[in-house]
Amino acid sequence: MLVQAPGSSALGVLVDAGYGFDLVFRGFAGVIGLVLTVFVVVYLTGWFPPDRRPESLPIDR
Repeated sequence: MLVQAPGSSALGVLVDAGYGFDLVFRGFAGVIGLVLTVFVVVYLTGWFPPDRRPESLPIDR
């Protein structure tokens, strides 16, 4: 819910500023599509760090 609140606030500010509702939603969709594309490219090129923990570190519990 904390992530959604700024989005609705930004939508309200942009619509109040005179931008069309459809234009704002298309812009948000474009940003999400761009972020997704960047993540896919980073994943496919192997730029994300590996999800491995060193075996030599004991877990104390």
